[in-house]
Amino acid sequence: MGEKEVVVEDARVNYKGQFHLKNLYKFIKEWLIENGFRDEYNDEKYIEKFYLEKRGQKGDEIWWWWRTKREETSFFHYLINIDSLILGRKKGEAIYQGKKIEMDFAEIDMHIKGILHMDPEDKWKNHPIMKFFYKKFRFGMFRKEHDLHKDLLRDYIYRLHDAIKKYLELRTFYKEMKIFRPEKGRW
Repeated sequence: MGEKEVVVEDARVNYKGQFHLKNLYKFIKEWLIENGFRDEYNDEKYIEKFYLEKRGQKGDEIWWWWRTKREETSFFHYLINIDSLILGRKKGEAIYQGKKIEMDFAEIDMHIKGILHMDPEDKWKNHPIMKFFYKKFRFGMFRKEHDLHKDLLRDYIYRLHDAIKKYLELRTFYKEMKIFRPEKGRW
């Protein structure tokens, strides 16, 4: 099933505080779908591979694992694995713009991993002629494109990481991009 190369081992998000868990869950899922990441069956419904919720006196404990892929080319696929753990979740209320809203208080530990999957269907390795050229092609002529796809996947991972941190209002390392042209109607 092709070669897999880990590009980003562990981009982590740690947060303890007040937030809306359901909206965070939807936000991450929508970000993945907007950026072309789907499940292994090329569907957006089944990216969640595992979900466990334990209720306790000290709060709820929630685990979820997401496995997504993006078919960039027939040779390169991007895989993003997200493992999330929510500890001590307790429901509460907060006042936002003069209205009471339900909030969650918990600790989040999220791990994001990026994997570059090359030749996932083994078309090159199983081809009667191309299997002899695979290593030369992969490590020689294809090296620049391989490095380009590693950089693109790394960029996706860190943009997702940054988006989650912005949602939780944590410090981020990416600078916001400035628009080259002024907004419409403003010169």
